[in-house]
Amino acid sequence: MEKVLKVKSIYIVRSEANFDRACDEARNQTSCLFDIDEDGHSSLEGWTRSSYSIELKFISYEASFSMTGASHNYAFEATAKSYDES
Repeated sequence: MEKVLKVKSIYIVRSEANFDRACDEARNQTSCLFDIDEDGHSSLEGWTRSSYSIELKFISYEASFSMTGASHNYAFEATAKSYDES
């Protein structure tokens, strides 16, 4: 059975358009957002290291341009899930 532990929004702002780098940056932020340490432990209630996953979903992209440069804004949704086979 799948259980959603926590959902967080992630916003990435870049001066150049690069979707892959925005995805990498969002993925890197999930460890901090869900308090996951280098051993895979987290302080989230219901978190079991051996039966969790993080789902990262792209939501939107917006760009704005002016004489002073460009702003590329990416929105993602990160979901921490736990799986129980009982």
